[in-house]
Amino acid sequence: MNLPSISRVQTSAKQLAPRIQANESPVTSVGAVAKVGDFKMVATALKPFKVALTSASGASKNFIIGDPSGILATLIGGTIASPDSASCLVAGMKASFAYAPVVIKAINYKVTSSATQFDNTFNIVTGDIDGNINQRPVNVAAYERNNQYNAKLMTFEFKPGEEFIFAWNTALYIVVNDGEDVYLSFTPAAAANRY
Repeated sequence: MNLPSISRVQTSAKQLAPRIQANESPVTSVGAVAKVGDFKMVATALKPFKVALTSASGASKNFIIGDPSGILATLIGGTIASPDSASCLVAGMKASFAYAPVVIKAINYKVTSSATQFDNTFNIVTGDIDGNINQRPVNVAAYERNNQYNAKLMTFEFKPGEEFIFAWNTALYIVVNDGEDVYLSFTPAAAANRY
């Protein structure tokens, strides 16, 4: 039996390995080259961001916030809408969660019509490509209002170490009453891959 020589195996392995090449040649031109100085990528802290959910269809409406892959909406089934608007483009926000997870430490939950909205489904959802899904309800009514004079405003904070994370396979699933506008403001605790 003929075995390949060690040098042939090493050469083959080098062909499979990714190659990164750096252009180290100097910049040349006919005239002077202006140097760019003091340019650094600076990581900025993510500020609170918002989404708006509106149900004006004659019936309650189901929304999912997050779920960039679409796995969770598929596993939950039925008609599920994305937020009507966000601090940035809704599609951009969803896509960013897949590449740069965001840890949420608090949610400000405001309704415009009735505090009965707080009794509706508000679930933290996780799932995976194997078809498993886990929905954990958040009992919004158990939290104290952040303003005793405004029955349509609720703020809740996640316990340290139990914060919600917007990632590729996580989302919030919320049912909004007909004729209701819901505004959610998310306070980040940490965010990955920000420059």
